[in-house]
Amino acid sequence: MLHGKPFERGDFGARHIHELYKVKIPVTREDIEALDGYWTFTVLRDPAKRLLSAYSKRVLYHRDMQENSRAYLRAALRGLSTSPSVDVFLRKLARYRDFSHSIRSHTDPVSTFVGPELSLLDAVYRTDQLPHLAVGADRAECRDPASSDGRPENRI
Repeated sequence: MLHGKPFERGDFGARHIHELYKVKIPVTREDIEALDGYWTFTVLRDPAKRLLSAYSKRVLYHRDMQENSRAYLRAALRGLSTSPSVDVFLRKLARYRDFSHSIRSHTDPVSTFVGPELSLLDAVYRTDQLPHLAVGADRAECRDPASSDGRPENRI
């Protein structure tokens, strides 16, 4: 969702949602520390479900290795199938990551996106804890670093 409506290609001057939101990765300790005064949190997916999602979205649904001629050629040169079974994909994941940017970015370690230490964040939730996230956000009392009196504000 962007501005209350689902993202569609061409809306907001971008072909892809990632063109609108440039994210600096990997996220560093300094990046997290720069958010002092803001309530910081993340939501983590089950790692196995995350890998299976990468397979179903990038290999089966988007057909990244079949639709991208460079990826197709690189896979063929390495003796990899461009439409592997889930078993083959998981067994050869390191090799698929080597040549496919989309597979690499969807299977990067979570620390790439949330920083090197979860303890730097104010809260960490699993996807099955999303109702708790709403409660946590509602109770978050953060200091606004720009405020001269340092009064708490809910700034997320």
